[in-house]
Amino acid sequence: MVTIESFLAAGGGRLVPVGAFEGPLRDGDHVEGAIRLVVDGTEVLDPGLVDYVDQLWAYIGSPAADAVATGDAQVYFPGQPIRFRLTRTRPGRILLALDMGTPGHVRTAEADEAELLRALAVNGAAFFEAMTRLNPGHGGSYQRAVDRLNALR
Repeated sequence: MVTIESFLAAGGGRLVPVGAFEGPLRDGDHVEGAIRLVVDGTEVLDPGLVDYVDQLWAYIGSPAADAVATGDAQVYFPGQPIRFRLTRTRPGRILLALDMGTPGHVRTAEADEAELLRALAVNGAAFFEAMTRLNPGHGGSYQRAVDRLNALR
């Protein structure tokens, strides 16, 4: 089972689920937040990994599509040396790996490919729809990210 939640940074270091965030954003060009991605009980991405969450969501769409096409792809977090990698291990299965850049700090989980891609597309689109309301000046780039994510379905 794949579950994904998106959070935005609020005052005082709090994270708020994107759907409950009332704003305003502190910086529309550098939107801080996090993604929680859990595969069969293993938390691969967690809310402690605060970064530029709108950029991270946009980045995730490309390696997911590349992993489907080539079997392996990776992306780095926009503001940190953290690598997120997707590798097809066998037909219909994708290994997710989050490498924090230090020995012993790698998280992995294997997911059903169709379920993972569907979860990324649905949750990414929901995130960008909320962001379009909160940050309408970036609506065009958010729509392009949604289009890339929807292509995963």
